[in-house]
Parts: sequence; structure tokens; C-alpha cells
Amino acid sequence: MGASSWIWWLILPFLVWLLLTQIRYMVQQYKSVGWPVIDAKIQKGPTGFVPIGTGRGNGTPACFVGYTFQVNGSTSTGLFALYASREDVERVHKSFSSGSIRVRYDPANPGISYLHELNDPRFGRLAPTQNPQHLRQAPSFDLQDVIGD
Repeated sequence: MGASSWIWWLILPFLVWLLLTQIRYMVQQYKSVGWPVIDAKIQKGPTGFVPIGTGRGNGTPACFVGYTFQVNGSTSTGLFALYASREDVERVHKSFSSGSIRVRYDPANPGISYLHELNDPRFGRLAPTQNPQHLRQAPSFDLQDVIGD
């Protein structure tokens, strides 16, 4: 067995894990199509990076947006990132308006929610992601401004 085959045996478990996490996320997104849709209040958060593509250094530039909504008197929150080039992220982040956005939520567990539409005009050329693997590096920010409304 050559040295290159040992490298593949070391890399293979990581690739399988990566593929399975992506498939699990895609399946959950697909299942959410029939979930109830509700308006959520949004709050622009900080900028940072998501581990997508070939971004240099920390990853691909992104701005983070949080949202809150109420179901049966309980408040639930969610998060998404908008990613693209640094210039596009900075432009959208500066002009991003608060307001509301439509989300789908799991009626059995409203803590699980997804954006209803992925092509909101406020996103510009930025692509949204709610993949937990992409959001794990999200900077923390406070949603108290929209929770208190």
C-alpha cells in the first residue's frame, strides 16, 4: 500500500462526515416545505465569515441577520447569513433595512425555522445560508431590540 492510499484513508472519514451533514441539512430543508409560515421581525447583526467556498483566510465574507417570531405566546429566534464578496457584503450590510421576513417553522418545535423565500430583494447579490455548519462561526449579537417590540 502506497503513501497516497494512507492519505485517502485519513481524509475519507472527514469527507463522509461532511457529506452526511450536508445531506441531513438538505433533507430537513426539504421536509420544512409544508410547515406553517409566519412573519418574523429581523435585526441586522455584525459581519464576519462563513466557511464556504474558497474565501481567503477565515472564509467567505458574510453579514448575519437574526429574527424572532411568536408562536402560541412563546418567542423563538433564528439566524441566517448572507455571503458573497467583501464589497457586496459591506454594501448590503450598510443598507439592510429592518422590518419583517417570512419564515417556516416546525409546529412540533418552533425553535427550528427556515427562511420561506431565499431571494428577498434586500439580499441583493448575496446568497443566504442557514446551514448550521456555516453558522457555527457566527459572531454573537443581541436580539433584545426585536424581542422587546
